[in-house]
Amino acid sequence: MFHLDEHFFARSWRREPVLLQGAARHLVADAPTPTQIMGYTSGARSPGRGQLPQRDWFFQGMTQQVPFADRVVREARAAFEWNEMSCDLVYEKGPAPVACHDDNDDQFTIQLSGAKRWRFSPPDSHAADGILDDVRRRVFGEPQARVASARLGMREFAIEPGDVLYVPPLWMRWGESLGESTSAILVIHAASAFTTLREALLMMLRRSPDGFIPPSSGRGR
Repeated sequence: MFHLDEHFFARSWRREPVLLQGAARHLVADAPTPTQIMGYTSGARSPGRGQLPQRDWFFQGMTQQVPFADRVVREARAAFEWNEMSCDLVYEKGPAPVACHDDNDDQFTIQLSGAKRWRFSPPDSHAADGILDDVRRRVFGEPQARVASARLGMREFAIEPGDVLYVPPLWMRWGESLGESTSAILVIHAASAFTTLREALLMMLRRSPDGFIPPSSGRGR
């Protein structure tokens, strides 16, 4: 998928962002139009979330609702031999900024229409700000996650229709849409001790009365 080769995995995978020019041209023809994407509002888990109201729309977890997203995930699962994946859709109605943020998963941003400019800063440039604590808070669902700020070591990419931008975990990113644009984000959810053991723990608690029956009342209980 995306014409990834051993060179990509040796130099870029989990190491640095890389622009794969034209790697998704075979997907653009089947991509949903802006009108179709806006029609998915009722099925999106997080519709209409963005920095500019009515201009920046983020549709999270659209794999089952949108045939295009389902195709992207199916191809990626076969290529990576990994099932924990999802696909988001993004629509910018016009020029709009993308707020500074980071994620703890591997992501492939597929530009479907329009153009964007992205900037990245490596994880070690933010170590002093407690980036690992931010990741821990997000994974465990704790409140007050850190607000990131841009730093030195910036790398910049311009991405156009058919291009794919790979972003490894923990790289800080911010950017802008240069006009109306649509994109899809293939998210490869990274495994950790928490994510690996969480389902096993939940299964154990479901099967044990101690997991769902309230404890006896009384002092010290």
